[in-house]
Amino acid sequence: MGRELGSIGVDVDFAPVLDVLTNPHNTVIGDRAFAADPHMVALLGCALARGLREGGVIPCGKHFPGHGATRVDSHDDLPRDERAEDELVRIDLYPFRHAIAERVDMLMTAHILYPALDPDLPATLSPLVIEGLLRRRLHFQGVVVTDDLEMGAIVRHCTVEQAAVDALRAGADLLLICHSLERALAARDACLQALGNGSLLSQRVAQAQQRIAALKKAHHRQRSAPTQSIGAPEHQQLIEEILRQAS
Repeated sequence: MGRELGSIGVDVDFAPVLDVLTNPHNTVIGDRAFAADPHMVALLGCALARGLREGGVIPCGKHFPGHGATRVDSHDDLPRDERAEDELVRIDLYPFRHAIAERVDMLMTAHILYPALDPDLPATLSPLVIEGLLRRRLHFQGVVVTDDLEMGAIVRHCTVEQAAVDALRAGADLLLICHSLERALAARDACLQALGNGSLLSQRVAQAQQRIAALKKAHHRQRSAPTQSIGAPEHQQLIEEILRQAS
């Protein structure tokens, strides 16, 4: 995957999924999860991250601190994970701790409310989760990117513009706004206004810029020609197997 993506100019793959599928009725994660066992998720997730990196593509683990136990689809509305903190730490954070130990470059936040971690704000907008848990307790030094801020978990409860400012303020470095250019431009303007009135500190944005610049510098490389990599035998075999099963 890393070779094929890198050869056509893809720099980042929003993978691996590090969510532990503890709720079998969770359709939003479903078979995107490696397993219901945190040890297996850590093993396979870190292996995928290493493979992507070796292919010249930046991996991004998701969805911190874990999306595997929810029932509500965060594309539609805001899920709540009511479990105790010790259970979240023991199960859901296990793969993320291993990925951080292997110096994963990026992590994506979850649009989920975890009352045991922050009773008021979803992880994407929570300084307690991003700065407190991820940065200080787990010592993650890489880039934090939000999940898409146009998902129902966000837009049913606030504007994309406000979410963009709040996510940066909470400690996110990159913002995903995946569908509407108009919303993306409005979010940019809201961030500039927040910088101007002091509700978003310039030091926080400068810190994000420094992390992004360091990541880009670390992954600058010469790409191979596409014809050398596209159509990897493993992928061709997978396609053939899928077609056989489909027929």
